[in-house]
Amino acid sequence: LTEEGLSRFKDLLKEDQIICQINDLQDKISLTNISVDAAKSACSDFSSLINSVAKDCFDRSKPNGVNKPKYEAWFDHKCHTARRLLKRSIRAVDKNPDNQIIKVRHRMNVKGYRGIIETKKDKFL
Repeated sequence: LTEEGLSRFKDLLKEDQIICQINDLQDKISLTNISVDAAKSACSDFSSLINSVAKDCFDRSKPNGVNKPKYEAWFDHKCHTARRLLKRSIRAVDKNPDNQIIKVRHRMNVKGYRGIIETKKDKFL
């Protein structure tokens, strides 16, 4: 949020067209005889009105404007598969902490994952 955007938003809310739309929403609802559906509808209408005014006032982009890749360039399909196996073995160990076979398989997955990551990173760099 910037001061400029906030002041522009406040100025737009003071325009006659927006004030008329807000007054129309007020007229739709009678506080003494209101149904749940009418309240939901009015709330939805009010939210869409405020959102339509606000979307032009505020910058919704990321601060740095650069989208980072989810993974490094060297992290390929083989690395993803090893990581997925490692995560599965972690869940299996969490569910069965006393099962030695699962623990041994988990240790093998950890060693395999580390080995794949180290070799891929070394080859790339």
